[in-house]
Amino acid sequence: MTERRSRSGHHRRPSSGLTPTAVAHTLQRMQDRYARDIGDYMKLGLLRHLARPANAGGTGLRVGINWYLNPNPESNSDGRRTEYMDACHRSHEPLRKCDPELMRRFVETRNDERTVASLETCGAIPLDWSLYRAALPRATGAARENWHRRALASLVHAHLVFADPDNGLTAETGSLKHAAYSELADYADREQALVVWQEHDRYGGVKADPFALSKLEQLAATVNQRPVGAVRTRRWRCRFFLITAPTAMHGDVSQSLAAYSTIWSPHVALLAR
Repeated sequence: MTERRSRSGHHRRPSSGLTPTAVAHTLQRMQDRYARDIGDYMKLGLLRHLARPANAGGTGLRVGINWYLNPNPESNSDGRRTEYMDACHRSHEPLRKCDPELMRRFVETRNDERTVASLETCGAIPLDWSLYRAALPRATGAARENWHRRALASLVHAHLVFADPDNGLTAETGSLKHAAYSELADYADREQALVVWQEHDRYGGVKADPFALSKLEQLAATVNQRPVGAVRTRRWRCRFFLITAPTAMHGDVSQSLAAYSTIWSPHVALLAR
């Protein structure tokens, strides 16, 4: 596959199957204010590590991302945490050491428009990853099912799928802020490992770590995979990545995740049963 670059020197990836107009319309409005904030740095840091060759601490697995793009704008303050990119900020150098290339890519494009599209083209995401960019439909039922089927087709060549909903997991289908367990089970049925973004339910009365481990166990049981672990981020806000894998991949993913937690300490904590 030939690598292409824009006039600014940023990477371009092959077409997603959407027309340029559709891509621009989809990406312009959804989650743009999150682009290159600390959450993006943490999630791409994890995925980039897992995708590295085994002799570099990774798994060598090809990654696919379903952005779970929410078409409804939010009025909260999420997405403001970009100060870590300032060289003089106390968190910059410790985070940079975890993935120098990722930090360089983010810093180089800091003054660019903050969009998911720019996140994809700045070189932080390897060109061989698969991406599903279509916005979630506001309608439920058949519209959501069709959206999900297109996602499955787009990510069929990935070995590991990252689901990036706003809030995490739910048993219901049709939520604009959640991924449904049943949707993730379809990836697991194809022997694809899973990494899922999960916010802590601060109003549910359960402390963060037990909450995450409970969610991990529920995910693993629902999709019929083995739980690998939950990664808790320690930068500004409590977020989790829930990781499961089929038996054939479990050892490699577990070993890579342990290496990741060492490299990224103290910015993350690995929780495991």
